[in-house]
This record gives sequence, C-alpha cells and structure tokens, in this order.
Amino acid sequence: MLFWKRSPPVLRIDAPRRRATGRGVRVSAAVDGRKIWFESADAELAASAEAFGSLLLIPALHWRRPLAVVPAVCSVWTAGVQQIVPLVSGWWGYDPLPLQLTAVATTPLPRERTALCFSGGVDSFFTLLRGPRPVDLLVCAVGYDVKLRDAKRRAMVESSLRAVAAEMGRRAVLVTSNLRRHRAVRGVPWLRSFGGALAALGHLLSGEAGRLMISAGLHLADDYPSGSRWDVDPCFSSAALKIEHAGAEFGRAEKLRSIAAEDIVRRHLRVCWENRNSRSNCCQCEKCARTMLILETCGQLGRYDSFGGGRDLLDTLDRLAAVPDLVRPVYESLLHSGLSEPYATAVRRLLARSGPACRP
Repeated sequence: MLFWKRSPPVLRIDAPRRRATGRGVRVSAAVDGRKIWFESADAELAASAEAFGSLLLIPALHWRRPLAVVPAVCSVWTAGVQQIVPLVSGWWGYDPLPLQLTAVATTPLPRERTALCFSGGVDSFFTLLRGPRPVDLLVCAVGYDVKLRDAKRRAMVESSLRAVAAEMGRRAVLVTSNLRRHRAVRGVPWLRSFGGALAALGHLLSGEAGRLMISAGLHLADDYPSGSRWDVDPCFSSAALKIEHAGAEFGRAEKLRSIAAEDIVRRHLRVCWENRNSRSNCCQCEKCARTMLILETCGQLGRYDSFGGGRDLLDTLDRLAAVPDLVRPVYESLLHSGLSEPYATAVRRLLARSGPACRP
C-alpha cells in the first residue's frame, strides 16, 4: 500500500541544488515534488546526489517504491547500495526493488580530513578519544533526534558541540535539516533509516573531508538489524568519501568505562534521545538508567552532574517496565561487575519483570 494518496510508483530524487542563504549554505533536492534540505554556516556543503540517495534508500524500500535518482551518481556508491538492498530486505521483509540509477566513474580530488558524526554520546566520545585515527571535523545534525523547533535543546546541543570541538582543537560543523518532516521519511522507523541519514552528512561534506566515521552502536557479536552496522555503513561510500564504522569490537559498557574519568566526557556526555525534559539527560529513560549503572560500577556516577549524581537512579529503575532483549545482557553483566547494593537488587527486580522485546 502506498503511504500517501496518488503518489507515483517511483520515489524520485531530482538534481540537488546549492545556494547561499542568510544562515549559510543550503543544499536541497525535490523528492516527490517536496524539498528536503540541509543547511550549515560551518561548511561548504556539496550538492551531492549520493547524499539524498543514501538517506532515501531505506524509505524507498519501506514504501515499496523503486528509488530513482535523476542525476548521475558515483559508480562506487551505486555498487555499495546495491549490496545493502538484499541485506536489509532480508531483515525487514522488504521487496528488493530495483534502483533506477545512472552510474558514472569519478576521480575526485583526495581529501585528507576525517569527519566524525558526533552526538556527544558514549559511542561518539569513545571514537573521538580512543578511535582508530585523528578526527578533524565534529559533525552534528539538528533535525535528526533533536527537532528543528526545539530551540532550547538545539542551543544546548550546539553549545556542547562547539565547546568540545574548541577544547579538543577540532572544527565544529552543525548541520540543520528538515528530512524528518518529509512524508517519505517521517513514517519510516528511524532505527532503520538513520544510518543512511548519517552517511548523507558525509557526502554533503565530501568537499571538506574524504572520510566519515560513524560510531558503532552495536557490538560485532550483536547480530541485530539496524540502519547503522559494520556491514551497512561502509556500503554508502563513494569514490569521494570513505565511510568507516568505528568501534564495533567494543561493547557500550567497555567504551564508557574507558572514557568515564575524562573531564570532557563528564561535562558533556549526552545519551538521552527521548527528550522528556529540557535537560541533556532526562535520568528517567532506560538508556539513562543503563548509563548511570555503568558509571556506578566504575565509581564515577557521583561526578556526573548531567545525571544528577545518580540521586534518582533507584526510582528510575523501579519505574521501568522492562528492558529490551538487545540490552538485557548488559544488565546481567553489571550484576557481575561490582554493582553495589541496593542497585543490584533493583536490577534483579527489573530483569524479573522484563519480557521479550520486539525487533525494530
């Protein structure tokens, strides 16, 4: 079934256009006659068809509409996304629809700089501080998990991004986008489509950096469907941009214990995406609770003002209805990692009432 009335069978991406605005540079493309745009005052965004193709690949499969990219696209990128289609189709029951692309070989100028998708979370902080290579640009998008209209949270995220970049001697790049407002994107589970959206940032910045690092949210041993994985992200690469999935050989708890004592992490760590209140971390959701428990096992929780020093952790654990199957092993391992009472008792209660979780 089509996701809106009278939509054509093909999901068509017209040629991207680039123009200067009062707020920087905007790149936009018409998708089904409605524009998706990206804007930044911090970088020269490229009018990249591969950017829009990356972010709309999963939505096209989700809506069972062949993806048609009007301008010619890089042959390297074309070969890569053709590998993604059967993989994700097997995970989520999609029809492996054909892609309507005109592939051309390109020989772009090499760009030595490396960009990192930086959310201020555990994974991206670990890649910044312990990753396989130095990072030149810290890239954060507003309009992804932070809504465009949420001015207060946007200001908080931008302030943190620029503070971390300045302290580390890196360049901050804030990008805004309306992509999640577009009807082709907003009805698709974000956990399926966010990897392509992150890859799009790299293609837009391909005139500035030749490599984009996306931090792993899953361990290599977690064979779990996700829009961003070690076997998906690199397939969005092109001749101009190499996309690297970083840190999958480490678990989330291992990463956090490695960086927990760093002052810059203590001051800027942001793991919460539920946006239940105006703080950077709500201290009420499952992800906040899990992070606080890991910090407790390494003796750092009391130093994290962004989590209230853990004052509400017991209440938060008792309010949680269940934990997803994917992260249940983390809670079980915490019981054997020096978790003190009464937190251990609260975790046992939480595990006892947790049922199986549905895959995204």
